[in-house]
Amino acid sequence: MVLIAKLEGSLLALFHARFASKQLLIMRIGRGLKLQCGHQFHLCNSQVIAINEIFEKNPTKIKNYGIWLRYQSRTGYHNMYKEYRDTTLNGVVEQMYIEMASRYRVQFPCIQIFKTTTIPAKLCKRDSTKQLHNSKIHWWSRR
Repeated sequence: MVLIAKLEGSLLALFHARFASKQLLIMRIGRGLKLQCGHQFHLCNSQVIAINEIFEKNPTKIKNYGIWLRYQSRTGYHNMYKEYRDTTLNGVVEQMYIEMASRYRVQFPCIQIFKTTTIPAKLCKRDSTKQLHNSKIHWWSRR
């Protein structure tokens, strides 16, 4: 969570924002922040008061996550929905950046994340996520 102070007229206004990962936060602060309430922040006329990392409540349980994103390629902009399984939202965003860089050759600053949510198993759409929902999967271990 980021706490930002901005001087509006003679009043000092405080705003907060949540980001999915540290890299996304650093990139957005460098370019300027735009919050959902419509306020645009630049470092020249605002000041970052505090940056706090928000941790998962239960980081030992594997959950399904959905990510809506937009990326810029050589031919234009593309919207995309992706599903991942991980224990934390930070881990999911890291997986997404690695996959986008390897599969689509998209660099980090060209990706915009719109929304991230946890998804129950019955609402998952992708086969790569559904195949891990079987409770009878047995992972073999070598001795």
